[in-house]
Amino acid sequence: MNIGIIIHSQTGNTRCVAQKLKEKFSAAGHTVSIESISAANDGESDVQRIRLTAKPDVSTYDALLFGAPVRGFSLSPVMQAYLAGVGALLGTKAGCFITHFFPYAWMGGNRA
Repeated sequence: MNIGIIIHSQTGNTRCVAQKLKEKFSAAGHTVSIESISAANDGESDVQRIRLTAKPDVSTYDALLFGAPVRGFSLSPVMQAYLAGVGALLGTKAGCFITHFFPYAWMGGNRA
């Protein structure tokens, strides 16, 4: 299976998780690519104002895994902007993961 891991990573933590997933899927015989989403204004919190500079094409993959950090107790605005424009994924196997640096659930980061 051709798997695309589509990520937004600010600190490298999400990229590290994506790399571990790639290793596991590759060891199981799958073809795996990690592609990054980026924005010219990465620090922007208003999803409507995000200007994406890298928008991976997901049409070539059999399955997708989306990964991004929690920011302000929600999914990163860059990933939100990307997902809003990615289009329908009907019939595509997909999953997601989030990353955060909060050691306890009560500290937040579990709403994304």
